[in-house]
Amino acid sequence: CTFPRICYPLSKIVHEKTKGNPFFSMTFLNSLLKDKMLGFSSRKRRWVWDEERIRSSMDVTGNVLHLLVEKMSGLEEGVQLALKVAACFGISMKDSVVGYLSSSSISSTTAPSSLVKAEFSSIRDGLDQVVKEGFMMKVVGTSSEEFKFVHDKVQEAAYSLIPENERNQYHYILGMALRSAIEGKNDLDDIIFSIVDQINHGILENFPSLTENIRNDHARLYEMAGAKAVVCSDHAAARSYVSISLSLMPMDRWTSEYEPSLRRSMLLAKSANSFGDLEMAQASLREILANARCIQDKLPAFFLLVTTLIARGEFSESYSTCHDVLTLLGEQIPDSLEPKHAASIIAATSRA
Repeated sequence: CTFPRICYPLSKIVHEKTKGNPFFSMTFLNSLLKDKMLGFSSRKRRWVWDEERIRSSMDVTGNVLHLLVEKMSGLEEGVQLALKVAACFGISMKDSVVGYLSSSSISSTTAPSSLVKAEFSSIRDGLDQVVKEGFMMKVVGTSSEEFKFVHDKVQEAAYSLIPENERNQYHYILGMALRSAIEGKNDLDDIIFSIVDQINHGILENFPSLTENIRNDHARLYEMAGAKAVVCSDHAAARSYVSISLSLMPMDRWTSEYEPSLRRSMLLAKSANSFGDLEMAQASLREILANARCIQDKLPAFFLLVTTLIARGEFSESYSTCHDVLTLLGEQIPDSLEPKHAASIIAATSRA
C-alpha cells in the first residue's frame, strides 16, 4: 500500500488520461506494468513509476481497443471464439441463446453447404473462461441469466477480432446455428429475434446460394419475428421483418403461395399503418385487393384501407371505397342522401 501523498502524482496522471473511467484506469495501469513504467521496488519497499514516460505515453481512451485486442489475441482459441460469438449479440448475450448454440448442429437442408462445419458445442466453457479473464460477467435476473461485457469497449474489441470482410458471414453462421437448434420446437418467443437478427446480416451475401426450401424457411422465420414484434408494439421492427419475409418469396407468390402471401401482406399493412407509414400500408393493401381471390379475403384490407384514407384526410375516396364494398356485399346505397332521411335509415338499421 502506498500513501496518498506519495502516489498522488501517479493518480493525477491516470485520471487525466482515463477521465476517471474505472475500466480504462485498470487497463492503463496494467499496460504500465507490462511496459515496465510501473513496478514494485524491493529496495524502497513501495511502488515506483517513471512519471515522464507515463506522461508521454498513449492516450488510453483512444487506444484502449488496441490494448484489449492485444490481450484477447493471446487467449486460447476456444476463449477467442466465445468472445467473437458474444460480441455478435451486442453488449449482452442471453443464457438461453448460449444453450441453443451449444446444442446446435447445422445441416445441409437448413443452410448452405459451406456453413455445415460450424461448431459451437463448447461455447459455454469458453464464456466461463471469458468471465474468469474479466472481460464479461454473468448477470442473474429474476427470470433469466445473461453474459454481459463489462464495458462497451470490451465488446467492441471482441468484435474486432472478426475480420471486417467476414463479419456478415459470421453473423449468418450464428443465425443458422440457432435455426438448427429450434428444429421441431413450437415456442420460439425467447429466441426468434436473435435468429433473424443474425441471419439478416448475411442474407444478401448468401442469397444466391440459398435453395428454395431455405428461402421459404427464412421467410417463415421473418414472418414469426414480425408477428412477435407487433405483439411487443415494435411496429418499426415488424415492418422491416415482414418486408424481408415478402422479398424472400417467389415472384409468382400470389399463385404458388397464396395463403402466406395474403397473411404476410396484411401483417405488413397493419405494422406499417401502426408505425405511421401510410403510403406503405396502402401499397400493401392495394396489392391484396388486386390479388385476393374472394371478397372475404378482401374485407380486412378494405377496412384498413378506409382507415388509412380517413387518417390522410382523403374522405371522398374513403366514402367511395365503402360504397363499393357495400355494393359488392349486396347492399343498396343511395348515391346521395337527404338529411331528413338519415334518421329513419339509422333507426331501421338499429332495429335490424
